[in-house]
Amino acid sequence: MALKPKCVCDRIPLNDIRADSEYTVPNGDVTSARARGSIYIDGLYGRRFPGVPTGGASQDDEWPRTDATDYYGNALDPNTVPARVVNAAYEATLLELAKPDSLTATLTPDQRKVLTEVSSRMNAPIPSR
Repeated sequence: MALKPKCVCDRIPLNDIRADSEYTVPNGDVTSARARGSIYIDGLYGRRFPGVPTGGASQDDEWPRTDATDYYGNALDPNTVPARVVNAAYEATLLELAKPDSLTATLTPDQRKVLTEVSSRMNAPIPSR
């Protein structure tokens, strides 16, 4: 029985990034960063992905998906994660490795900014001709 990948990034070894790109992989807990990167992409874009998870409601990740099409309407393999999704998860992983916990930032009430003034040309008088 094959082990189920824990995130989209587990489907391709992180070492492949080093070999196939100009990225430098920072030191850090790669396994945790990959999980956070994958969760981040799923959380940010999951509802915008076409189709439905192939494994149904019990599927942990948003991919692979059934009845999914690309931007141009081409059917996507229901058992494959698109390269763009994998690349996005890797990018998020690299960001997380470079700055740990950067993908898990939360907003606290003290950090909110309140808009106090709106400056707009909409309210300016219309020049006469």
